Amino acid sequence: MEERILELMTAFKGLNNSDMLEGCSQSEFNTLVTIEQIETEKVNVNKIAESLKVSMPAVSKTLKNLESKKLIKRKIDVFCRRNTFVELTAKGKKVLEKNIKQINDVLVKAFGSELNNTIDFLIEVGKKLNLVQSERGDLNACVE
Repeated sequence: MEERILELMTAFKGLNNSDMLEGCSQSEFNTLVTIEQIETEKVNVNKIAESLKVSMPAVSKTLKNLESKKLIKRKIDVFCRRNTFVELTAKGKKVLEKNIKQINDVLVKAFGSELNNTIDFLIEVGKKLNLVQSERGDLNACVE
């Protein structure tokens, strides 16, 4: 079984989505996706960090980069100036849509007519792994 796990990890190790992305890095793309997926008008840095499971400073740095590229804009809460909300700009939405289309094109080329079944399977795998990780804690911790 360990050989199969190593083979699986090696198969995915070489994948680099940033080769497919235009106008943003992998972490910036993940942040754009997260902002788009959070189902509220008021997306704050805490929600983004929590969703991505990364530190607040890492999110802040990525947001600064996205803002400099004019892919997002920040709005200060009029009721509490300590709160800052983030939203995609029109340019940010276009970059996100274009990159999602490019990733889809690669997936269609790789999986053809089996794409929907493969995506469904991979979504289930991702959900199960996230559930196990949240129940057990960090999977990077030493195994006893």
